[in-house]
Amino acid sequence: MTPHLYSLVSEYINPLFFGMPLLSFVLIANASLMAKGVMVKPMIVMAIGGLTNLIFDYLLIFGMGSIPAMGLFGAALATVLSWAVMLFMMLVLLSKENLLPSKQIPVPSKTALKEDLLSVFTLSTPAIAAQVLTPISVAVITRLVSDHGEQAVAAYGIVTRIESLALTGILALSVIVTPLVAQNYGAYRQGNLSFLRLDNVIALSGRMTVYWGVICYLVLALVGEHFIALFTSNTDIIRIGYQYLLIVGLSFPAFGLVLITASFFNGVQLPSLSLKLTLVKSLLLTLPLAAVGAYFSASWIWASLAVANVLGAVYAGKLLYRWLAEQETSLTEANASIMGDYLSDLKLLGRKLSRQKSV
Repeated sequence: MTPHLYSLVSEYINPLFFGMPLLSFVLIANASLMAKGVMVKPMIVMAIGGLTNLIFDYLLIFGMGSIPAMGLFGAALATVLSWAVMLFMMLVLLSKENLLPSKQIPVPSKTALKEDLLSVFTLSTPAIAAQVLTPISVAVITRLVSDHGEQAVAAYGIVTRIESLALTGILALSVIVTPLVAQNYGAYRQGNLSFLRLDNVIALSGRMTVYWGVICYLVLALVGEHFIALFTSNTDIIRIGYQYLLIVGLSFPAFGLVLITASFFNGVQLPSLSLKLTLVKSLLLTLPLAAVGAYFSASWIWASLAVANVLGAVYAGKLLYRWLAEQETSLTEANASIMGDYLSDLKLLGRKLSRQKSV
């Protein structure tokens, strides 16, 4: 890294480091509100935060009136200011939902504090480790892709952003599943709810994931080249990126099922199983297969990522089925049929379409 490039990176990253506690509190508040069942209001706060970031970006990067142009530093400062705005709004929501202490909190004893911290770290440590694995895997794959030229790296950077946008529904569902499952599993453990509710959560979230993945793949297969062309006019980058969407896109449903399963295990307080799934998916499947594919071409890397997603989904299914079998749920009974659920959905869709045509 050249000294000039290092100075640019420092100019942008230093304000973000100092503002990171603001983002941490925002995420904690968001999770607390979702755990109580408040879903829409935090989403609105996040949207306002994005809009605030956009406004501050324009003002601080380019300057206006008495506000000087700050460039990269202004972009970072705009992000930190948007985090501060979101934190303030989240605190207002927490207060309205009675999630903030209204009186002085008694100081816990050393024994109680130790037990509470132990419980938190027991659940959070595997979850943190699982989250850290994702950026590490992306960094390694980017390094493997770089062996096939700058066009391949540029294409990978563009299509992964398109992929993230396309799979927003699956990503959002994976976030919601954890508190939803935790609430229902807690009620089940206390004898206030049957396990059937959790069976429905598993079945419906899995089918929604598959449907979203299939629809996204069909859309990107049809217009993916046009999306990539919004970011570049280089035909090689468009070609390589479109190959990614066609190949990896086939495994979108499998990718989503891995995410949903990991979120489910976190919800039933089994973060070790979630970490195990993530470790197998990342370290034993994605990275080794991508390394093998890198010996041939970028297209082979894309194929290896798709295969890793599918194998990861198969492994996730086995882990989930094994745990459900221990609970003796309806999903593991002999007459339970996953394909039957999908066929029922297709028949229902067909009946609705025929009714609309008749009208």
